[in-house]
Amino acid sequence: MIRCGCIAATSKYDEQLQEQGVVPPLVAFLRNGSDTLKLWATKVLADVASRSEAKRSEVIRSKQLVHLWHFSELERTVITIAPLVKLVKSGNDGQKYAAAGALTKLAVNGANKVKVARQEAIAPLVHLLEAGNDGQKLAAARALDCLAVNDDNKVGIAHQDAIAPLVRLLEMGNNDQKYVAADALRSLAINDSNKVEFTRQGAITSLLKLLESGKDDQKHAAGNALRYLGVKDYNRVGIARHGVITPIVMLLKDGNGGQKESAACALRNHAINGATQLEIARQGAIAPLVKLLEAGNDGHKFAAAEALRDLAVNHFNKDEIAWQGAILPLIRLVEAGKDDQKNAAAGALLNLAFNDANQVEIAGQGTIAPVMQLLHTGNDGQKGAAAGALYNLAANYANQVEMTRRGAIAPLMNLFEIGKG
Repeated sequence: MIRCGCIAATSKYDEQLQEQGVVPPLVAFLRNGSDTLKLWATKVLADVASRSEAKRSEVIRSKQLVHLWHFSELERTVITIAPLVKLVKSGNDGQKYAAAGALTKLAVNGANKVKVARQEAIAPLVHLLEAGNDGQKLAAARALDCLAVNDDNKVGIAHQDAIAPLVRLLEMGNNDQKYVAADALRSLAINDSNKVEFTRQGAITSLLKLLESGKDDQKHAAGNALRYLGVKDYNRVGIARHGVITPIVMLLKDGNGGQKESAACALRNHAINGATQLEIARQGAIAPLVKLLEAGNDGHKFAAAEALRDLAVNHFNKDEIAWQGAILPLIRLVEAGKDDQKNAAAGALLNLAFNDANQVEIAGQGTIAPVMQLLHTGNDGQKGAAAGALYNLAANYANQVEMTRRGAIAPLMNLFEIGKG
């Protein structure tokens, strides 16, 4: 068994183990072996399952499980996962750690996430998260992080009171534990029903602390968690009161690519709130958002355009956004961006054009032609934003002349008639 474990740890040879039919006896040892055999069987199965999607399926339902051929797939799943869950509940320390790791590797498969949860693995994993040693806590957090990708599991994990011990890991765990806990909380924060519990457990303060002084991967995970929490109005105000805008803007300026995208998305959520729009600008967010708009990847550009769109609702921010050079890159997105980028960029130009000076600047940068094109060929959201931008630009007489020359009246009237119908 020890030799199998050494071979399975090396991807070069683990294929030979499967060819020799190693999985069925491993499952048998997992169910009925001695403590030592259970531990080694768990480790070998975890290594085999970690190699690829095909090998994860082999552990769960392979036809090499000859003596189980007459069972259904669900029954084979129970036979494999159930003993791992049992070890998490009542095994010795090594078995608990190894079983949690094996469940993590199996749960990389989307279907297995559901199967692991159905075998009631979440409750013992949460217990291990609360009461285990450092290694067990990390293994349990990783398993829950993996399971939390599934929408139903997000609810199930929160119902088993996992948020509180995950927050404690944020505060008192080692670096690996802090990262995994933050990443698990990020997944859980996507579910709206979980957001209130985050506030109750003081997660915002702990995530903010990690955002300010954590390592790069920790900052990225914490920033994403705060981003999802900021989707709801009642959280936006609370998060802003905790002083989150400053470290998010710092991440936007100095972070790596992933951190900048997370920061831009978080600011987009907070910029919806009128009370924080001016504060975001005061913290110096507009210049780095424009930089992302000019030179970022697709995700950067979309998030930056949305953030600038919402920041431009504020009267004082309109001037600053134009002064920082946002108009030309917004026009480029309207011309050649992806659909979501075009929507956001047209919306930003709409809001910026509700300003006399910007009306001249926007038209002078050649905006009318691409906005007209969007009015002809865009989707409903793009047409609405384009029509709104043209409406605001038409407050300037010179723009009226240019729009008429370019034939804006007919498509605008057509859009108006469709809206009436």
